[in-house]
Amino acid sequence: MVTGRLLVWLGLVVYGVFTLLPDSSVLQVSFPWVLIWQAGLLCLAIAAVLNTWRVGQPFYGLGGLADCSVVLAMVASALGTVFAPFPHTSLGYAIHLWSWLMVLYLARNAMGRDPQAMNRLHALLAWLTVASIGLSLILYGGAILIPTLAAQNQVNSFLAEGDRTPLRWLFDFNEIQNRNGVPLGHQNYVAGYLLLGLPLLAARAVLDRGRQRWIWMAAIALGGVVLYTTSSRGGGLGLAALALGGLIVGLVRRWRGRIWLLAGGAIAAAVIFSNARLVNLLATLTSGTAWTQGELFFRAVTAAGGWEMGRQQPWTGLGLGSVVQLFQEYRPIWAGRQAEHVFQLHSTPVQIWAELGILGCLALVLALLWLGITLVRLHGSSAWRSHPEHPTLTYGLGGGLFAYAVMAVTDTQLDVLAISGFLLIALASLAHLGQLYLKPKAGFRFPTWRRGLAVGLTAFMGGALVYATPVLAAWQQASLGFIHLEQARTALRNQDLAAFPEQLQRFRDRLTQAQQSNPYDPYYPFQLGWNLGDLALALTLAGQNQVALPLRAAAIAQVERGIALNPHLEFGYTTAGWLQLQANQPAAAEAHFRRALDLIPTKRSLHFGLADALLRQQKIPDGLRALAYEIVNEPIFATSPLLSAFPWQLYRDRLFTVADELYTDLLRDYPTPELQAAQAFLRWWAGRQSLDQTLATIPAAQTFVAALRGQP
Repeated sequence: MVTGRLLVWLGLVVYGVFTLLPDSSVLQVSFPWVLIWQAGLLCLAIAAVLNTWRVGQPFYGLGGLADCSVVLAMVASALGTVFAPFPHTSLGYAIHLWSWLMVLYLARNAMGRDPQAMNRLHALLAWLTVASIGLSLILYGGAILIPTLAAQNQVNSFLAEGDRTPLRWLFDFNEIQNRNGVPLGHQNYVAGYLLLGLPLLAARAVLDRGRQRWIWMAAIALGGVVLYTTSSRGGGLGLAALALGGLIVGLVRRWRGRIWLLAGGAIAAAVIFSNARLVNLLATLTSGTAWTQGELFFRAVTAAGGWEMGRQQPWTGLGLGSVVQLFQEYRPIWAGRQAEHVFQLHSTPVQIWAELGILGCLALVLALLWLGITLVRLHGSSAWRSHPEHPTLTYGLGGGLFAYAVMAVTDTQLDVLAISGFLLIALASLAHLGQLYLKPKAGFRFPTWRRGLAVGLTAFMGGALVYATPVLAAWQQASLGFIHLEQARTALRNQDLAAFPEQLQRFRDRLTQAQQSNPYDPYYPFQLGWNLGDLALALTLAGQNQVALPLRAAAIAQVERGIALNPHLEFGYTTAGWLQLQANQPAAAEAHFRRALDLIPTKRSLHFGLADALLRQQKIPDGLRALAYEIVNEPIFATSPLLSAFPWQLYRDRLFTVADELYTDLLRDYPTPELQAAQAFLRWWAGRQSLDQTLATIPAAQTFVAALRGQP
């Protein structure tokens, strides 16, 4: 315990659990799992602090540029926290960043003191990769592959006897449910982890002999299958980069096994061009519409929003964790309905720019420069080449980092424990190899400097515990509160009016305690307000209006409190608007719907809510125009039975006239086929022109009708 070795093992056990735990990326942000992984991180951080107190032993750094990168990242996150719009949230993320950096130095110093530490950590990563691949195949096969094949056989049995046309295989990776996201919880996370793990397995297969070599080779083959089934476009991009980089290195080194590299590159190309989703990506990229439609358009939206966020405070960004809180404020208007709410910006460089600004980007550049320079210098070192096992490990680790870096341009995964832990060990290993062959000198032994560092890190750990305790306590209280909420809903469904008030009060008490423990987080008042409002609506429909009235008033008060804590989220304004309409407060609802529309102008139902609020105030022209915008944003809304019911039927004809005029105005500035078709069908639905006249104005419809009639 004094040496910290027990703490390290406990931390590694937790890391292994969250690498193999199904849906770990989701569970790690739910209680009590968040408590478990943070306890594991705490064990590793305490071990790092104990290491700094042993002033008689050398302290090993990463290397000049890498150490500068770490210091700059810490400074950027600290300054970002000071100037962040939400400093409490940013501080929590900064504490985790600093803790992970402490773990990085812990791994580096363990390798510097014990020559076998690096091999043991590599063995841990290799076996975890093998276990992850096996678990992924088992879970994916049982949950997706076998049921899909069974469905295919069932469809085949219904084919007519004379129809021998083979059915297209039902595995379409354009459908997200067919992609392999186990065990980490998302296909991109699985692909990112495999891009790190498979090159390491390849290095182990070259170095080891006997049974272990066959295990690594089998795992590589099966890992390729898993990577294919993820259908991750970022994973395919990283795989292509890895194959190309390996081929270049093999040719430069004149490696005797470059024929295997050529074979590997051919296999990678075959994998990419046999996957429908990856082929669609290539087709989109060559069509010239890559950034105006589909999932690439989504990334264009997040990149544009992230760019605007970083521009607000260029040097420090808006602070770690600010994307969730602030993205809607900087989301571009042309985004339409893409990326209405995001948890990350789907690009690591863009995320760093938005949250850490220029200083964070400089830290990233320094880290990449250090990595590239280290690999190039090792490649030219005769001492390094004289130990065959180390060049092989270097290529395995460096290849994985290179492939992952390419994928990181299209995704953000540093908050996934399995990936962040792998990255730390790989970086510490390359730092160890670099200093072993490029700077063969011991670590620093300055007792005064070490004691100052030890005191500072000890104080940091104490402050981190002071910060984290109420945050985790609020998490626990809310988790228990949602259990009581579910019991209250069950009692209401069963019309158990005796149990319902008790469970409801327990839910309110727990969420109130959570707010008291963490008064800076708008999540708790938003959750309390939304759920109280939902229960109030259910009670109103059940004829319990007297019980519903105070609940609705409390719900509005809680949502308003959440808005005060974070005035940049559309959810709060929309929820408050609907609750105020139910409470017959149209003026207040109008203000909230207008603010929600400022954040997301094309979101479904917002213009309808605004129209309802305006019409209740007898603002008829403004209300009809708002309702017309709802039709323009969602043309199918024109066919809603709601518009034929009281009181909306009173405005139906005038509404269609206003909507038609709005279409005409929009077509003057944006003459698109979609708007033209929507206006034509609105006129037909309103009975103002025949179907033939409507179809005659739409070229695509003419082609379709001609095909139905058998015409050329």
